[in-house]
Amino acid sequence: MLTIMTLNLANYDDHPDWSQRLQIIVDTITTAQPDVIAVQEVRFDPSQPTTQASYQSMSEQLVALLDRSASYAGLSIVTQPLMFYPDSSEHYPAPPPSTQKWEGLSILSRLPIVETGAIFLTKTGSDGNLRGTQYAGVTSASQTVYVFNTHFALDATDQLSNAQETVAYMARFSGPQILVGDLNAVPSSPAVAVLTASGLTDVWASLEPDSNGYTWASNDPSKRIDYCFASAAASPQSIALVATAPVDGIYASDHFGLVTFFTI
Repeated sequence: MLTIMTLNLANYDDHPDWSQRLQIIVDTITTAQPDVIAVQEVRFDPSQPTTQASYQSMSEQLVALLDRSASYAGLSIVTQPLMFYPDSSEHYPAPPPSTQKWEGLSILSRLPIVETGAIFLTKTGSDGNLRGTQYAGVTSASQTVYVFNTHFALDATDQLSNAQETVAYMARFSGPQILVGDLNAVPSSPAVAVLTASGLTDVWASLEPDSNGYTWASNDPSKRIDYCFASAAASPQSIALVATAPVDGIYASDHFGLVTFFTI
């Protein structure tokens, strides 16, 4: 059995109320009890109060709070920064560490992580952001399950190449594979077609065909752009939206999360 959650954290420079959202996300995780949590738009910014206090990224702050719970004590994390933001052009090639900002992907796991890696995805279109796909091999039921975490481009051209490159990357591995993340693409897009043509199952479409499964925007859901895909060796049993309700008027993110239960 394996439960996986994915959530775009809506980095704290673009989306307000991180201190409150952080606790909402922690509460969501401790309620859902996923074994693996994949998060996107992880930001590290020393100017933010929670990072000033801890010198931790958003995902590291999640780990620090979750570690206080008995069910997540000793939680592991692997992170892949994708974009760096120098505070001033006076610093070259990079500013001092105290002023460096970055954004990327993280995978948190209470199962043993036995290997990890990542690729940077090609940028050719109009999206100004750099994208990537990371993975963590976790031990579940005495075998390695490969969990891939990604965040595709806003640009449709790059979404297509992001999907092609991710499929090629995943083809290097054998065994159960699960791909989660924010694709910025709707189910009818060419990028999603590339993923399903590779043999991956769109778990929401498979298990919840009568529900739209909209994940964005949290205050007025109108698109399904966050996904869980599974290879034939993984057996998804259920999938659900999480972090869908505001707490004191504040949503956990501008995205809803997904929690998927597998029997491997």
